[in-house]
Amino acid sequence: MRQAKIVVLGLGSGGRGAPELRAREMDYEGPRFDALRNALYHSAREAFYDRWNRLMSLVIVVAGAAAISDFTATLGYSSPAFPAFFAALATAAAAVQLVYDLGGKAAKYGCYQQRYYELIADMQEHPGDKSDPKWEARLIKLYVGEPAPKRAADAVAYNAACEAVGTPKKKRVKITCTQSFFRNVWPYNNALFPYVDQSAKTVSPCAWLKCGRGLGRKHRAP
Repeated sequence: MRQAKIVVLGLGSGGRGAPELRAREMDYEGPRFDALRNALYHSAREAFYDRWNRLMSLVIVVAGAAAISDFTATLGYSSPAFPAFFAALATAAAAVQLVYDLGGKAAKYGCYQQRYYELIADMQEHPGDKSDPKWEARLIKLYVGEPAPKRAADAVAYNAACEAVGTPKKKRVKITCTQSFFRNVWPYNNALFPYVDQSAKTVSPCAWLKCGRGLGRKHRAP
């Protein structure tokens, strides 16, 4: 596969913190791009679960305190229904947090994010080995333990990775507003994510093998 290469300007710091620009060469096809795409995917998934975990914790604390103190009495709306409502709300939030293990899932995706960035760092340390099969092998080892992907979320990560490395817009994929809104909760296993440029000759990333896990996101999503 021909590797298209572009130059990305990175901002580093040298000496006493003075910024300096350095050029980096990155492929928008190949193991390095796949690692970046997966890192962005897991970063977004971690943020999603962490956000909801914090929200559930807030609901539990606030609703629990309201149920105990019945603060509505100070507003002149005291009723036996209010403490019961807030107690039920706190219980429901605690059940969601416990059953879906929001904090645990956020930590798991955060761990995968770190491992993918570490892989990118290893690739950066060996710039002459970009096509070495060992990078594909390491990617596959990471894919094995991953949770089943949310394909719309992966499509968003694909476009984000394309934008990060300057891939032409015609190589990005279309995502509907509905798919974008529900990307973290609905798998969209049978959805199609065609290229923005319908005349593209190559196969769109949506033409992934329907075997799901095990073959790597380059072959299976978005």
